[in-house]
Amino acid sequence: MDISSTDLGGLAREVMERHGIDPTTVPPRPGFDLADHLTEQAEATLNLILAPRFRCADPDHPLVRRWVDAYLRDPAECPGLLLLGPVGTGKSHQAFGALRRVALESAGRCRRMTYAITSHPEFNAAMRPQPDDRHLRALNDFQTVDLLVFDDLGAGKSTDWTEDTLYRLMDTRWANQLPTITTTNLDAAGLRSDVDERVVSRLSTSVQVGLKGTDRRRGGDLP
Repeated sequence: MDISSTDLGGLAREVMERHGIDPTTVPPRPGFDLADHLTEQAEATLNLILAPRFRCADPDHPLVRRWVDAYLRDPAECPGLLLLGPVGTGKSHQAFGALRRVALESAGRCRRMTYAITSHPEFNAAMRPQPDDRHLRALNDFQTVDLLVFDDLGAGKSTDWTEDTLYRLMDTRWANQLPTITTTNLDAAGLRSDVDERVVSRLSTSVQVGLKGTDRRRGGDLP
């Protein structure tokens, strides 16, 4: 049969009628929705890289929500986000919530993005020199993702090497207009005394949000 000259629609109707199927009752095949597909992918990826406690995190601080909106409008023109406050005031929750909201909203708009999460101690560990130069590849990955969450700045031990790699990370991201979400238990004075002033200078361009309150991790039965 030469199908190039055959009415395949008519042939399909004939086969369906032969089997007692009314073509008008067959529901249309659902279309492929790219936004839904990308959102599902983003949700699955976030569930892999976020700790269980933060997999449903959502930013509820108005300044953090405003930062999320600014990022979604134009990532290249959006500054970083610096969350400061004592232990247990919800900085990590806000940071991971902001990442979730940005990643899911971007997927819903069919906008692909890359992101990564690290903490200061984890970053220092990843930067230990290795014979195969994997530390340099890790540094490049952190330097080039669209959005980086850097948790617990100031909690890592400081050496000449770790200070240099931290500066290279923050300077490269700042120069290339790649926003970083940074959290720290240090206040402004603590940052100036414990962190390289060149890093503090780059962080000063971020939207700064101070969180206050008692340690939310403490149970009611603890002293």
